[in-house]
Amino acid sequence: MRPSPEPRSDLREGGSEDLDLAHLSVGELLVIWALRMRLARGPSGPVAGFRLAFGLAGIEAALASFEGLFGVLRRHCRCDIGLHAPGCRCVSADEMTLAGVIAALQAGAPLHAQLMAARLVDA
Repeated sequence: MRPSPEPRSDLREGGSEDLDLAHLSVGELLVIWALRMRLARGPSGPVAGFRLAFGLAGIEAALASFEGLFGVLRRHCRCDIGLHAPGCRCVSADEMTLAGVIAALQAGAPLHAQLMAARLVDA
């Protein structure tokens, strides 16, 4: 997995431009920001943001889950995942897929999450 200034055009919705961060929920913003920070700055990259979002309660569990996700992505990606730089306002289709996978898991829909994740990783 590596940063991609030009996300893969074959995954964009209808070949259109990337989305803008202004259209996302706070949860989606946190997931995308954390992925970008982790890729750009290593394991300690998203720690401050997690502390701000979760406070002292639950940060270890949240970070462990996030690192687990990041490890799966690193080991099982089908191809490079398009992640923009941390300060970029654009959102790639791959970033939206990852946010959707997490949302589906939180909603108790693991099969839906697995179908979405299959675009990015080998099952």
